Amino acid sequence: MYRRLFGRTREGSIDAFGGVANSMPHFATYAMLFSMANVGLPGTSGFVGEFLALTGTIRFNVWIGATAALSLILSATYTLWMYKRVMFGAVKNGTRAWRA
Repeated sequence: MYRRLFGRTREGSIDAFGGVANSMPHFATYAMLFSMANVGLPGTSGFVGEFLALTGTIRFNVWIGATAALSLILSATYTLWMYKRVMFGAVKNGTRAWRA
């Protein structure tokens, strides 16, 4: 997928994308749903797996479990940061603007 995206835009950084929600609101909605599943929000597909993995890790060793929990928090922070920048960020270059 990265090669296809790079081939279309000639950009590889998150800063090059922005304003997707303005031209593709349905895509933004589905992307939010998938982002929340990636984060492991309760009620999504990723929650059960992350919960069970974290519970088993904490039972094995509390410090490793704490490290795993911290990595989950950092992952969620990055995912939400990326979603905000890509979906609602400013369009940096008009020629690269998403068209419906």
